[in-house]
Amino acid sequence: MFAIPTYGFIFAFGALIFVGVARLAAGGLDGATLTATALPKHQLDATASVGLLLVLRAFASGSTALTGVEAIANGVTAFQEPAPRNARITMALMGSILAFFFVGATFLAWRLGVVPVHDESVISQIGRAVFGDASIPYYFLQATTALVLILAANTAYNGFPRLASILAEDRYMPRQFAYIGDRLTFVTGIVALTLVSGVVIVLFKADTHRLIPLYAIGVFVAFTLSQAGMFRHWRSGGESGWWRAATVNGIGAVMTGVVALVVAGTKFTHGAWVVLILVPVLVWLLNNIHRHYREVARISLMSDEDARPLPRPSGLGAEPVVVTVRDLNRVSWRAVQYARRLSSNVTGVHVARGGHEDIEAFQRRWARLVPDVPLVVVESPYRTFVGPLLAYVDRVAVDPRDPVLVLVPEFRPRHWWARILHNRTTEQIQTTAEQRPNLLVVQVTVHQDTLRLS
Repeated sequence: MFAIPTYGFIFAFGALIFVGVARLAAGGLDGATLTATALPKHQLDATASVGLLLVLRAFASGSTALTGVEAIANGVTAFQEPAPRNARITMALMGSILAFFFVGATFLAWRLGVVPVHDESVISQIGRAVFGDASIPYYFLQATTALVLILAANTAYNGFPRLASILAEDRYMPRQFAYIGDRLTFVTGIVALTLVSGVVIVLFKADTHRLIPLYAIGVFVAFTLSQAGMFRHWRSGGESGWWRAATVNGIGAVMTGVVALVVAGTKFTHGAWVVLILVPVLVWLLNNIHRHYREVARISLMSDEDARPLPRPSGLGAEPVVVTVRDLNRVSWRAVQYARRLSSNVTGVHVARGGHEDIEAFQRRWARLVPDVPLVVVESPYRTFVGPLLAYVDRVAVDPRDPVLVLVPEFRPRHWWARILHNRTTEQIQTTAEQRPNLLVVQVTVHQDTLRLS
């Protein structure tokens, strides 16, 4: 769906440049040639004298046309292996096409005397001059341009949910952003982006002149930080020929930093102040989320010496009990001990959702600390949780009418606002398992203050 409009636009824009240059060479464009410029059809009044500030503003405005390449950097994990190599090739191809289009359109606009006006885009003016009014190639150019702009609005939905999942894996965003839903998409990231986008559009009344500065500052601040980070990486790495890569990234960081400062200064009263306030607030918020997760990990950590299994009562029944375990910590340990005192038929289930977890190390530790409870690792290639878990539970019950008890350990933070940072696993399982009358889901809650005292 995305490929056809994209290739159509590339074909139409490439034809525009080639036909335009050919007609300039033939001298058939209202007096404009490869060496002569036509008089502008619209006269613009000068609003500022030529100086450093005007040059910087023009540089910053032109640089915003180069945005969009960040989508490839954000989506490297979506490429087929070898992902880094394929991403580099795609980035090089896109950069080459973008440079050709940008230089070609600028040259044609210069020679044809095209200037910006309020009621028609520059590309439309060039298209009318090259292809002629009401011609099929002109309408094809306009149609493919409109389709590409519509698809471009989807770029954020390709990049942000995936980027948010990476931040969630590193515990800088709520864990819910890391998980893929039943439709194999990062549902939480998509919903969050939709809500925030709707609020921004309403607040700024969908005025592109006020929205573009928000976008430009955010993009070029990200460019500057990433380039500066790569510069530091090359310097500290000490690899052969590091200075070449460091020079490229250093120059890039300076140039994108200048663009960010110029846009922030010239567009401050037009809405740029919002980004300048929100970025530090978001950095503070993400750091606090990371600090909370580190504190939870610290107080939940359980050493092998602290793992003291409770004695198992005699005469226990054989009703199947399933305990969901993400890791062997002080939260899941209590659920496992509770299950051991309920039945002699207890199974620990770990849903492996990829990431950085070491499954073999987890299995060895489980066998060492809980030798009387078998552990089953359920692979989840799409990183979903509830579906693979319930599929295993269905296999546990010999008779669909036999009850199966599922124990779900839950960490309960002290503050209400911190609860949104933790999964509502029990609620998710209960909602999905409503059609399974034999399934009993019990939440084993461990409060934060209890872990601090123990």
